[in-house]
Formats: sequence, C-alpha cells, structure tokens
Amino acid sequence: MNVDLDLIDLVVNAGVQEVTLMPYNNNLKFVGNVDPEILRDTMERRTDNLKIVGNVDPEILRDKLESKIKKKVYLTRENKLHEVFLSFRGKDTRASFTSHLYAALQNAGITVFRDDDSLQRGDQISTSLLRTIELTQISVIVFSSNYSDSKWCLDELVRIMKCRRTIGQVVLPIFYGVDPSEIRHQTGEFGKAFQNLLNRIRISNEVDDLMNLVPLWIEALREVAGLAGFVVLNSR
Repeated sequence: MNVDLDLIDLVVNAGVQEVTLMPYNNNLKFVGNVDPEILRDTMERRTDNLKIVGNVDPEILRDKLESKIKKKVYLTRENKLHEVFLSFRGKDTRASFTSHLYAALQNAGITVFRDDDSLQRGDQISTSLLRTIELTQISVIVFSSNYSDSKWCLDELVRIMKCRRTIGQVVLPIFYGVDPSEIRHQTGEFGKAFQNLLNRIRISNEVDDLMNLVPLWIEALREVAGLAGFVVLNSR
C-alpha cells in the first residue's frame, strides 16, 4: 500500500518534530523530517498506532491517514503549550474562586491559560483558542450558575470534551455553587441560565445554532457531569 506524496508532504511540512510509528512488533522513530521511502515502506505494513509529536493538527492528519491507509488511526498530542486550561464564567467567579485557583496553580509552578469569556468580543470562539485547548494537558472547568448563559463557554466545553475523547485530555470539572445533576439535566439556576441563552438565540433567529450547536452543548454537559470532580459551596 503506497502513501501519496501529498500525505508525506503533510507530515513533513506540518511542523512535526518527532514521529513514532508502531507496526506489529517493531518501533520506528523519526526525529525531524520524515524519509518518504521509509514512511511509505512502513505504511505498507500493518500500522496499529501512529504517534505524532509537534505542532500538527491531529484531526486533519488522522483523517488524511485513515483515508489513505484505509484503517483506524489513533493520535495523541504532546509538547503542550500549557499544563492547565481554565474555563470559567467571568462574571461569576473571576474575582473570587477562579482568581484564587489561578494564583494557587501558578504558585505551584503550573503553567495555566486562563480564558475569561467576558473579555472576548463576539460569540464566535477563535481558532487560536481552540488550538490552545488542544495543546493543553488538563482542562479545568469551573461550572457556576451562569456558565450555561455563555455561548463562548459552551463552545469551549464542547471542544474540551472532544479532546478528552480523541486525544485523551484530562478533564476536571469543578461545580461551584451548582450540583452536578443541574449540569447533567440543565435544571435549577444553571438550567434557567441555559434557557435564557436559548431564548436569545431564538429571538435573533439563529436557526443554525439551534439545530447544530445546542445538541452538542447538551451532550457535552451530560458527559462532563458524569466525570469525577469537586463540588465547592458558594460562600458568597
């Protein structure tokens, strides 16, 4: 089975620093640019896992490889930009819990990316922020009563949960003043905030969001609510 040159070019030119190919009983490791002939010969054998280390889009590369070699490919990301990605609703916890958590992590020598939805312009999450999520080892999500009122926060959540499924990112939910069951079923104050967002979407006639995004939000909320996390009482 041959690998087309455009696939080889994708691997070589995508900023890959290290490629580890693991066929049946042999490990082949390439540092720097990949030798096309070696890569082609390797792909002719059965490859169960492909590990890419470097600045490369895992989804594009995985889809390309799967389409070419006609078998399942599993990718993991390394060389992370940050150890922790912190997702939270700014108006709820910026000056309280999240601020203290951020400071504690930094004081412990942990690199943290803190995203404050209230500082963003518009509702569309940026490509660079999505990439930042992918390049982070652990995502910590601080759920609060108004988290579900933000399209930005919910889009972050969807990407975080996708990274958990596809590249094994560790996800730690913190339930600040809300119960996990409220997240799972969108009830209580959390559910009211979610309904407020849906009402705004309906009023603005954003039909595509209702049809495409809302099901993804609900699925992600149900999934994350089942993960082990911490429940923190809101002392305000």
